[in-house]
Amino acid sequence: MKATQLVTRNGAGCSMVVPLEQALQITREFPDSGLVVIDNAGMPVRSITDRDLARAAFTQAVALYDSCVEYAMTFRLDCDAQRSRAATAGQ
Repeated sequence: MKATQLVTRNGAGCSMVVPLEQALQITREFPDSGLVVIDNAGMPVRSITDRDLARAAFTQAVALYDSCVEYAMTFRLDCDAQRSRAATAGQ
């Protein structure tokens, strides 16, 4: 699935290298949705919220312009899928 298929006209997305400050501004423009993070191939890798961005800046003890979205993500969607398959296989 490409990010263009996932992100609707009313949604928002950004790359992993966008500064937290810019990503937070995008979430303010689209307050009813999470921010879809896409990789260089245009594939969605995570959905994050303004709270995730603020928490990342706080826990890293950096200003919003000193870090990027990649460091606000706890894990990637492909890791989520692998964990889900592993949990299902163990049942």
